[in-house]
Amino acid sequence: MLEEFIENGADIDDIRGAAMKIAEARPMMASVFRLANDLLFNLEDMQSVDGALRFIERFVEEMEVSAQRVTDQASQLVAESGTVMTHSFSSLVKETVLKSLESNPSLRIICTESRPKNEGVKFAQALCEAGAETILVTDAAAGYMCKRADMLLLGADGIGSFGLVHKTGSYPLSLVAKENGIPTVVLAGREKIWPFKLERVVEPPKPAGEIAEKGCFERVNLYFDTTPLKFIDRVVTEIGILDRNRIEALSKETPLHPLLASE
Repeated sequence: MLEEFIENGADIDDIRGAAMKIAEARPMMASVFRLANDLLFNLEDMQSVDGALRFIERFVEEMEVSAQRVTDQASQLVAESGTVMTHSFSSLVKETVLKSLESNPSLRIICTESRPKNEGVKFAQALCEAGAETILVTDAAAGYMCKRADMLLLGADGIGSFGLVHKTGSYPLSLVAKENGIPTVVLAGREKIWPFKLERVVEPPKPAGEIAEKGCFERVNLYFDTTPLKFIDRVVTEIGILDRNRIEALSKETPLHPLLASE
């Protein structure tokens, strides 16, 4: 972590290099990219490495406050639904659902298995143990079950002018939702918004052995897909419930540091 790196005697140049490496190592996680990006912009004004440490601490604290505000707003929206479709495991989605249950105990949640890691199974178990009526479905049946929902509720690894990056399968689910008049709602603090000049993010290769043993076929294992913003109805942020036009505007307001422009 950057905090440990700084505490072990790094100077400003070391921090700059570490920020670039972190942004490159976790390209699909917008909050990590934004931390590196924003830190790089502020390094020149910092008098010491202690300033960098304080910056990181504030960034993390603001993320925690942001998450609580997103949950508070989103739970009111979710509680008005009867059945909510989810995909993968999102801490924001989990906390939102749990809070929604306080005012709507009959809320029903549909969870996907979310292969290849099956984090959706863990998600379903957590909600079930909390008292939610929970249904776990295979990824192959997700489209069929989505048609039974009142809302498609997704977390976000990141969102930008090019779309929402989230667990593979989010894109086809959003298509099913749109075709059936079901709103797609995304939960994302502003730290999840990529700079507008970042036109795309590239996912590093994932272990092919997670999906099948080696054979005479090519194995493609992807953890993420990108859903165009036109299929997103609402994005719940700490500053309110926004449409895609407002998300694009916030993206345009976020500069991209030149050192990360080629990442």
